[in-house]
Amino acid sequence: MDISNYFKYLLCCIAFTLITSNTYANTANPTWDYTVTKDSSNKINVTGTKNITVNGKPKTLTATIKDFKPKSGLVGRTMYRRLMAGAGGLGVAAVAGFLHTKGWYLDTLTGLYVLGASQRYVWTCGGTQHNSPASYASCMLGILQAQNPTYEFAIDTIENDKEQVRVIFDKTAPNLPSYHQSVVVTNTGTVVNQDEEVKPTTLTPEILNNILTDPAVNTQSIGIPEALTPDVTTGEVPTSLESYQDIAASLEQQAVYPSQTDVTSTSTTTDAVTGNQTTTTTNSVIPSFCDWATPICSFIDWFKDDSAIPEPEHYDIQEFDKSRLPTDPQFNFNGQCPAPKTFTLNLGMASTQISLPYDYFCSFAIDVRPFVILAAWLHACYIFAGYVRS
Repeated sequence: MDISNYFKYLLCCIAFTLITSNTYANTANPTWDYTVTKDSSNKINVTGTKNITVNGKPKTLTATIKDFKPKSGLVGRTMYRRLMAGAGGLGVAAVAGFLHTKGWYLDTLTGLYVLGASQRYVWTCGGTQHNSPASYASCMLGILQAQNPTYEFAIDTIENDKEQVRVIFDKTAPNLPSYHQSVVVTNTGTVVNQDEEVKPTTLTPEILNNILTDPAVNTQSIGIPEALTPDVTTGEVPTSLESYQDIAASLEQQAVYPSQTDVTSTSTTTDAVTGNQTTTTTNSVIPSFCDWATPICSFIDWFKDDSAIPEPEHYDIQEFDKSRLPTDPQFNFNGQCPAPKTFTLNLGMASTQISLPYDYFCSFAIDVRPFVILAAWLHACYIFAGYVRS
C-alpha cells in the first residue's frame, strides 16, 4: 500500500468514526444553564448544567468553574448598560448604592453618574456645609438613623440638578421583614462661587469596570454575579449576551463528555411447547473510541508531538572568491576578418614573399551563417523530441 492509499484509508476511518459517534452522544445544540455565586472569600464560582442525549437517552452534563475571571471589560459594560436603562435591572440597586459610597451620584440634568465636588454650591446638613451630593447624602443617612434607631436606612438614589439635591433612602424594619418604605429628602444648595463650575468626572463603562473588578475597591464583589447573570425579567436574551457567551465557552472547556455509553438490547423468545414468551434485556458497554481505534489515536498523538520533528540541517555556505576569476578576456570575437597570412619562399638564389588572404573564407562564412544557425535549431528540436518520446 503506497502512501496516498494509506492516507485515503485513514481519512475514511476517521469520517466513519465521526459519523457513527453521533449515535452515542448527540447534543442537539443544547444551551448551558448556570448559576453564579460568591464563596466565603468573595470569589466568583460558576456551576452549569446542560441537557444532552446519549444513545437516545437524556443525560445531564455538569461543569464547575472556581474563581471565574470574566473577560476584560465585560462586567463594566453590562452593568453600565443596565444603569443607563433605569432602575429595576438585575444588580442595579446594589451597584448604584455602592457607587454612592464612593462619591458618585446621579446628575438628573444629564442622566449620567458623576464624581466630584461642586465648585459653586454647598448643602447644609447638621450644621456642616457639604460641597458634594454624596457627602450630603451620607450625612443625612447618619441623622435619619440616629432619629429612628428601630429602623434601618440605606441610600438608594442620589440625584443632583444644579443646586437641587434629592436623596431617596430605603427604610426597613429588622423585626418586620415585609416592612419597606422610601424616604425622600431634598435640599437646595447655597451659591458660594459665581465662577463657572468645573465639570466633574463622568462615569464610563471602563471606569465602572475598574471599580467593580478591583478587589481592593470592591472587596465584597458587589454586582459581579448579577452582571454575569442574564436579566430575563427585563427582556435580556441569554444566548445573545456577552456574559453568557463568555461563561458558556468556559463551561464547554471544563465539561467532560461521557467516553462510553450503556447500550440496552432486548430480545424475546417464544417457547414452542407452552407458547410462553420470555423477554431478555442485555446491557453492554460501548468501549471508548481509543480502545478500539488505537492506530488512529496513536497516529493523532504522533502527529501532535512536536518533539519528533527533527531539527533542520545547517550548511556552511562560503561566498565564492571573485579574485580568482581571470581579469583579461581569453577570447576576442570582434567580427573582423583576420589579416592575410604571409610567408617568405626561399629558392636558394632568390626568395619571394607569398601572401594568402582570408577574404574568400570570411565571405563564405558570412554567407553560410544563417544555414548553420538553422541547422543548430533543428538539431536541438530533434534532441528534445527524442527525450520526450523516451
